[in-house]
Amino acid sequence: MESHQGHPLGATGLAQCAELTWQLRGWANNRLVNCDVALQHNLGLGGAVVINVYKRADGKGNRKLSDEEVVKASAFDYNPAVKAKTPSRADVDKVRSRAARSEYALGDSLKKLEARL
Repeated sequence: MESHQGHPLGATGLAQCAELTWQLRGWANNRLVNCDVALQHNLGLGGAVVINVYKRADGKGNRKLSDEEVVKASAFDYNPAVKAKTPSRADVDKVRSRAARSEYALGDSLKKLEARL
Protein backbone atom coordinates (compact mmCIF):
# COMPACT_ATOMS: atom_id res chain seq x y z
CA MET A 1 0.00 0.00 0.00
CA GLU A 2 1.41 3.37 -0.94
CA SER A 3 0.24 6.62 0.56
CA HIS A 4 1.39 10.21 0.08
CA GLN A 5 -0.02 12.77 2.52
CA GLY A 6 2.73 15.40 2.70
CA HIS A 7 6.08 15.18 4.43
CA PRO A 8 7.23 11.53 4.32
CA LEU A 9 8.17 11.25 7.96
CA GLY A 10 5.27 13.36 9.19
CA ALA A 11 1.80 13.20 7.69
CA THR A 12 2.50 10.28 5.36
CA GLY A 13 4.14 8.29 8.16
CA LEU A 14 1.17 8.84 10.47
CA ALA A 15 -1.25 7.88 7.69
CA GLN A 16 0.71 4.67 7.10
CA CYS A 17 0.75 3.93 10.83
CA ALA A 18 -3.03 4.37 11.04
CA GLU A 19 -3.69 2.24 7.94
CA LEU A 20 -1.48 -0.62 9.13
CA THR A 21 -3.08 -0.56 12.58
CA TRP A 22 -6.57 -0.58 11.02
CA GLN A 23 -5.53 -3.50 8.78
CA LEU A 24 -4.25 -5.58 11.70
CA ARG A 25 -7.34 -4.80 13.79
CA GLY A 26 -9.67 -5.69 10.90
CA TRP A 27 -11.22 -2.21 10.85
CA ALA A 28 -10.30 -1.57 7.18
CA ASN A 29 -13.23 -3.79 6.21
CA ASN A 30 -13.71 -2.29 2.73
CA ARG A 31 -10.07 -2.95 1.69
CA LEU A 32 -8.83 -5.54 4.16
CA VAL A 33 -5.69 -7.51 3.30
CA ASN A 34 -5.17 -10.86 4.98
CA CYS A 35 -2.07 -10.41 7.20
CA ASP A 36 -0.47 -11.29 10.51
CA VAL A 37 2.38 -8.75 10.32
CA ALA A 38 2.72 -5.34 8.64
CA LEU A 39 5.83 -3.43 7.57
CA GLN A 40 6.11 0.35 7.29
CA HIS A 41 9.04 1.84 5.37
CA ASN A 42 9.45 5.58 4.98
CA LEU A 43 12.31 7.44 3.30
CA GLY A 44 12.55 11.20 3.75
CA LEU A 45 14.81 13.98 2.61
CA GLY A 46 18.47 13.70 3.54
CA GLY A 47 18.26 9.94 3.85
CA ALA A 48 16.11 9.93 6.99
CA VAL A 49 14.50 6.50 7.22
CA VAL A 50 11.82 5.05 9.47
CA ILE A 51 11.05 1.33 9.45
CA ASN A 52 8.44 -0.23 11.73
CA VAL A 53 7.10 -3.76 11.98
CA TYR A 54 3.60 -4.15 13.38
CA LYS A 55 2.02 -7.22 14.91
CA ARG A 56 -1.02 -7.68 17.08
CA ALA A 57 -0.19 -8.00 20.78
CA ASP A 58 -2.44 -11.04 21.06
CA GLY A 59 -0.51 -12.80 18.25
CA LYS A 60 -3.65 -13.34 16.16
CA GLY A 61 -4.13 -12.47 12.53
CA ASN A 62 -6.61 -9.91 11.37
CA ARG A 63 -10.25 -10.69 10.66
CA LYS A 64 -12.81 -8.49 9.00
CA LEU A 65 -14.98 -6.59 11.48
CA SER A 66 -18.23 -4.86 10.63
CA ASP A 67 -18.57 -1.14 11.30
CA GLU A 68 -20.87 -2.00 14.22
CA GLU A 69 -18.21 -4.25 15.76
CA VAL A 70 -15.61 -1.47 15.40
CA VAL A 71 -17.90 0.97 17.22
CA LYS A 72 -18.36 -1.53 20.07
CA ALA A 73 -14.59 -2.18 20.30
CA SER A 74 -13.49 1.46 20.20
CA ALA A 75 -14.16 4.87 21.68
CA PHE A 76 -15.60 6.08 18.36
CA ASP A 77 -19.21 6.25 17.24
CA TYR A 78 -18.12 5.39 13.68
CA ASN A 79 -15.39 3.37 11.92
CA PRO A 80 -12.49 5.80 11.31
CA ALA A 81 -10.89 3.36 8.85
CA VAL A 82 -13.74 3.77 6.37
CA LYS A 83 -15.26 7.16 7.19
CA ALA A 84 -13.60 10.57 7.44
CA LYS A 85 -15.27 12.73 10.06
CA THR A 86 -14.34 16.01 11.67
CA PRO A 87 -13.77 15.24 15.34
CA SER A 88 -16.09 16.97 17.76
CA ARG A 89 -14.87 18.52 20.99
CA ALA A 90 -16.15 15.40 22.77
CA ASP A 91 -14.13 13.16 20.41
CA VAL A 92 -11.00 15.19 21.12
CA ASP A 93 -11.57 14.99 24.86
CA LYS A 94 -11.83 11.17 24.69
CA VAL A 95 -8.24 10.84 23.49
CA ARG A 96 -6.56 13.68 25.37
CA SER A 97 -4.63 13.17 28.58
CA ARG A 98 -6.71 13.60 31.70
CA ALA A 99 -3.65 14.31 33.86
CA ALA A 100 -1.69 16.68 31.62
CA ARG A 101 -4.25 18.67 29.60
CA SER A 102 -3.33 21.98 28.09
CA GLU A 103 -5.87 24.15 26.29
CA TYR A 104 -2.94 26.24 25.06
CA ALA A 105 -1.39 23.17 23.39
CA LEU A 106 -4.69 22.33 21.69
CA GLY A 107 -4.88 25.87 20.34
CA ASP A 108 -7.06 26.32 17.28
CA SER A 109 -6.61 22.75 16.00
CA LEU A 110 -10.36 22.04 15.90
CA LYS A 111 -11.04 25.19 13.86
CA LYS A 112 -8.29 24.25 11.40
CA LEU A 113 -9.66 20.71 11.04
CA GLU A 114 -13.18 21.97 10.40
CA ALA A 115 -11.88 24.39 7.75
CA ARG A 116 -10.08 21.59 5.88
CA LEU A 117 -12.90 19.05 5.84
